[in-house]
Amino acid sequence: MKIKSLIVGFAVLGLAVSSFAQGQINILNGTSSLIQVKDTTTGGVAVNAPSSVYGTRIQFYYSTAGTAPAAIGAAFDTTGWTAIGNLGSAIASNGRFSIGATTTSVNNAAIWLEAVAWTGSYATLATAAQNSATTDFGFSGVFSVVTSDSTTSPAGTPTKTDAALNLLGNIVLQPVPEPTTIALAGLGAASLLLFRRRK
Repeated sequence: MKIKSLIVGFAVLGLAVSSFAQGQINILNGTSSLIQVKDTTTGGVAVNAPSSVYGTRIQFYYSTAGTAPAAIGAAFDTTGWTAIGNLGSAIASNGRFSIGATTTSVNNAAIWLEAVAWTGSYATLATAAQNSATTDFGFSGVFSVVTSDSTTSPAGTPTKTDAALNLLGNIVLQPVPEPTTIALAGLGAASLLLFRRRK
């Protein structure tokens, strides 16, 4: 009876340990993945975005799905994505950010990430999206990193995101089309395709 209790006890302990085994990532960008805005005073040239001037903020989303969910993009569709890190972290200066070590729900495994940045003082993407007519947005595109291993002693160093972001290039903030504009463009493309087929 004692042996059975011990086995059950170890099983429960193992389950508890594994449930707390969460990997981390260190959210930051590099010199090739700067947050930039188009400066209208210089003919629309992209310049690095200091938060003090543009109030620029950034939010990361992650997914543990085997296949990457559809990019959040200008549709602001976060289906399949979970917000990670501080909501609406401000860009420090010169297009750089360093949000720091952030815990994910998976340990030592690949996750998908996407960064969304916007101008203005809106604390969340949802609020910024509601004001999209007066807000510029930028999207990193979807990329993958492997989280750190928290079961080692000492725990593994959080995986940095800068190298993966650098491969995708700078994130340039600009106006996004209104949803109705996107819908009309899609309808126009479909009509054109139908017209060509009939010809």
